[in-house]
Amino acid sequence: MYKNYNQNFCLKLKMLRLEAGMSQEELALRLGISRSCLANYEIGKRQPDKQMIAHIADVFHVMSDYLIDHKPFQNLKMCESEIQETKRLKEMLPKKGEELNISDLSLEHKIGMIEFYNYLLYRQKQEKRNN
Repeated sequence: MYKNYNQNFCLKLKMLRLEAGMSQEELALRLGISRSCLANYEIGKRQPDKQMIAHIADVFHVMSDYLIDHKPFQNLKMCESEIQETKRLKEMLPKKGEELNISDLSLEHKIGMIEFYNYLLYRQKQEKRNN
């Protein structure tokens, strides 16, 4: 079991399943588990063991590391110009009254956007603590 279990696993698993056009029943059958077990994986109530993560990765033709994401974005450093550009973009969006729609993006880009958003929230909290 992974002690630093990444909550993004739940999102990645569900998005992979939906992109494959599979129901929970279909994927559970393919994985050899119950539908309720899969549902618990998708909502983060249960965590799969290493063998199940490898099996899920095989089913969707992705790497296990992609599913569990060993490198948290909190450890990445942004240069000052990236921080300023992010702040500028953040200020622009509400003024235009637009919402960000990522529904047309690929699974990889959707997950990247969500992880980047989480990273920005983390940085924002850090900056508030430092000020």
